[in-house]
Amino acid sequence: MIEIGVKNERARQALSLILDKFENNSIPQAIALATFPCPNIPSRKWSMLNRLIMLAYGTHDARGFRQWLETGRNVKKGSKAFYILGPRFVDDKEKEPDENGNYPKKLVGFLSIPVFRVEDTDGKEIDYALPKLPQLPLTEVAERWGIAVRATFGNPVWAGAYAPSLERIMLASPEETVFFHELAHTAHKRVNGHLNDEKWKKEIVAELSAAALCYLYGKKPDRTLGSSYRYIRSYAGDAGKDVLSACASVIGDVEKVLDLIVSEQDKAAKTACEEVEQHENEDERHACPCAPARGFENAPDKAQQAYADACKHALRQAEEPQGPDKEVHRAA
Repeated sequence: MIEIGVKNERARQALSLILDKFENNSIPQAIALATFPCPNIPSRKWSMLNRLIMLAYGTHDARGFRQWLETGRNVKKGSKAFYILGPRFVDDKEKEPDENGNYPKKLVGFLSIPVFRVEDTDGKEIDYALPKLPQLPLTEVAERWGIAVRATFGNPVWAGAYAPSLERIMLASPEETVFFHELAHTAHKRVNGHLNDEKWKKEIVAELSAAALCYLYGKKPDRTLGSSYRYIRSYAGDAGKDVLSACASVIGDVEKVLDLIVSEQDKAAKTACEEVEQHENEDERHACPCAPARGFENAPDKAQQAYADACKHALRQAEEPQGPDKEVHRAA
């Protein structure tokens, strides 16, 4: 059994439960994660690399100069393009032409194609109907770290992404596990000071942390645990390891990530409770913490939600640990 040294007791129990399921092969069936719809825009057909380049420039839609003109929008004066890669094909004259004299094409390299962000254009409005994120647990942690969490269109390549240079998390899925995965990347960067580890290590740290966070803060963790196991198994295979040995290789970083996130959430909950208390009368401050306080309806919305989350978390802390077969709650 892998030795676990997470400081927070509930986090230690959640991580122990997950690894026990992995070891005993008692993993739920993997499911397809929900994603947001994708509109019919040019980047819908782009490669994964080009989509990630677009994401790094902080936009959900980018097009060439003429493409923007065709939509009724103009590139603003002084705007700078960024570049994606496009394939360069030429006639393959080593092969026979078709009946119309046309030679088949062959790939000879790539071209740099300039495109502009929608934010750098003006003109006719485009009705994107941008997706809206549900209320996700732990968003207070992202806010405390100055990380923007944004919804973006669905795509066949990824469900979520973290852009360190922009301090931004982009979510193409409403699933809690996807957000937890990207939040774990941000915590991993903070505990290590970088994200320069091998790809398989970074991804297993993020996914194993996300699975544990689902048990701590989610609604139905077993629902997506099978998907997490499949994700970890894929990256473990890239490193020539089985799932348990791969998890053992990164357990130290997973512990640090969980301790940091849980600690930050506790601080956020404490701050939220203090904000709510400012709206209570002095003689009501020692009432049951789960009872609506006088003046609570006038507190800021975020404070109300964080206060409610803190109450739920406090009740969970008092409960016995979830058994392996009890359904509890569980982001790529």
